[in-house]
Amino acid sequence: MSDRTYETDLQVFINLVQQGEAAIWAQAAWAMEMTGRHGRGTAKMLAADVGLSASYVRQMVATAKAFPTPESRGQDLTFTHHRLAAMTGDPEKWLDAAAEKGYSIAELRRAINDAKDQVSLEEQARRATERLFQAVNKYNELYAPVSGERASIVWDKLQAKSA
Repeated sequence: MSDRTYETDLQVFINLVQQGEAAIWAQAAWAMEMTGRHGRGTAKMLAADVGLSASYVRQMVATAKAFPTPESRGQDLTFTHHRLAAMTGDPEKWLDAAAEKGYSIAELRRAINDAKDQVSLEEQARRATERLFQAVNKYNELYAPVSGERASIVWDKLQAKSA
């Protein structure tokens, strides 16, 4: 039996994980530099040459751009946490939320998706409201002069938005 303790072996394992994280950040920074130097299509060529998807390489580049320095990164969060945050409109907000709430990768992905779904519903409602106003205005423009009656929308929130 080895005289190494579990704690000693655990520290070696943690060091290896940290080295892997550092390597991923270095890859992302290098991919960003390559795309800047070699232009459009670099991510696709690089991905094909190293066996990654072009989408993943582009996400790596976006992550390196969003969090360019170690000081801009969450210390106890993985590259994947950062990559998910970088794919949003507010990377720092999502990284802060992940750190503050102790989100796992799956929890962060779910929180981001839930927020996107909510925005999507709000955007759908906004667009439907706009279409309704356009239809009423078009009716009033074309048919009110003939019929003598104007259409109106009485829903208070809709009227407030049109003002």
